[in-house]
Amino acid sequence: MSTTPPAHSARSGRPPGKPPLRKQAGGPAAPSKAKTPLVDAARSAAFEVLCAVDADDAFANLLLPEILRSRGIDGRDAAFATELTYSTLRYCGQLDAILDSVGTRPVADMDAQTRNALRLGACQLLHLRTPEHAAIATSVDLVSRVRKSATGFVNAVLRQVQKRDVDQWLELLTEGKSASEQMAVRYSHPRWIVSSISDALVKAGRSPLELQQALEANNIAARPMLIARPGVCDSDELAVAEQQVSGRWSPYALTAPPGDPGALPAIRDGRAAVQDEGSQLVALLAVSATVSGSDELWLDACAGPGGKAALMAAVAGIRGASVIAVDQSAHRVELVKRACRPFGNVTTHTADAAALATYPWVPAAGYDRVLVDVPCTGIGALRRRPELRWRRSASDVGTLVGLQEAILVSALSVTRSGGVVTYSTCSPHVLETDAVVSRARAAAAAAGIATEIVDAREVIAAGGVAVDADALIATQNDGYLRLWPHVHGTDAMFAAVIRVTS
Repeated sequence: MSTTPPAHSARSGRPPGKPPLRKQAGGPAAPSKAKTPLVDAARSAAFEVLCAVDADDAFANLLLPEILRSRGIDGRDAAFATELTYSTLRYCGQLDAILDSVGTRPVADMDAQTRNALRLGACQLLHLRTPEHAAIATSVDLVSRVRKSATGFVNAVLRQVQKRDVDQWLELLTEGKSASEQMAVRYSHPRWIVSSISDALVKAGRSPLELQQALEANNIAARPMLIARPGVCDSDELAVAEQQVSGRWSPYALTAPPGDPGALPAIRDGRAAVQDEGSQLVALLAVSATVSGSDELWLDACAGPGGKAALMAAVAGIRGASVIAVDQSAHRVELVKRACRPFGNVTTHTADAAALATYPWVPAAGYDRVLVDVPCTGIGALRRRPELRWRRSASDVGTLVGLQEAILVSALSVTRSGGVVTYSTCSPHVLETDAVVSRARAAAAAAGIATEIVDAREVIAAGGVAVDADALIATQNDGYLRLWPHVHGTDAMFAAVIRVTS
């Protein structure tokens, strides 16, 4: 799935800079008499990230770690900066509704610095239990550094916000609204995402009453999971802290230790990585489905940034198979190479996954296994990428589904008879999942390619996919794999295994 941004630029090519120092009235003062700033390093970092996400389309998951490292912010301060940043991004829509109700001008019409100082202050007041004086004073001080004329306005608006707690504000803002509008405000999701998740739950045979749980789960930070890549790393090597536990689903998963996982030697050299269990399960499903005949040549057709490709390569290495990893972006191909560097059985290409049959390196006999983790809205990963909910729109779905269908048909066209294609998305949206699979199979049939759905439950039951296979199977109601944050503790992912029969 290509919702992951380029790692070389967390801020669209512009390196992050430190916020300008606040000017002291009356000219330079002696250091001993200079006013002590109210704002700590953690709040400064969070404020800079929020402004960059807002104004420059930066990606918080890339920019925040960069800022924390460059400024030596670690331990509790780093944890606080992370909580501030991600909580404000999660509750952005809800906070804006509250701020709009008390401000003299709409939040959307404000400059980015004023808007995000208000969001940061309101989030601390309503969601983080920060003392009122600290939440307001630090927000005023933040905006005074970059837009001094807005200090009085920020102070006045936040003092209005503090007059009610979050439950009182939500009661006020949802009065008289429809059920979907209330859900959107209460759980801070755009209405189209609320409707999409509701439809997906029904399609999956789950109770519509789970909608609240699903939305709530999107507002809980995902605990980072590690993967010990089989054949090159053992999970015991990653178990460096007492509170770490093995994953419930993937046999190679372990919770990440406190601090920076990147400091672990196995992660530095690529034998292990940070990878959500849902992502691990999809790759394991792809390599575990039975194929008839040879099982030596595998393809990851949308491989960037390389997590699934590396797990495929690890398993392929044990079985004596090789992997072709493809991505349309040259930069993402470099990320795949980096992820797969411990394995000598991976060949990479920069290519269009929607036109695989046009490339000379594609074998005439076809591939035995193909994984297509297609570009998607990414709304299944809102726990880890909270700003996506505000960046995506319902119109994006219509743009993406045509590409998704084209990639899946392309993958089917280069898979030999008896081989399997695994289609996956990090989105539960019905149009990106069931509908794409149905249309692509119909298009393939029109081109003379017959297919059948392989029941994911049977693949899981055969072993190798999940540790707690019975529990995973019990949560599935059809032939597809559907994962949910509120049920499985993973990203909301979808996978369909399709066998080519002629």
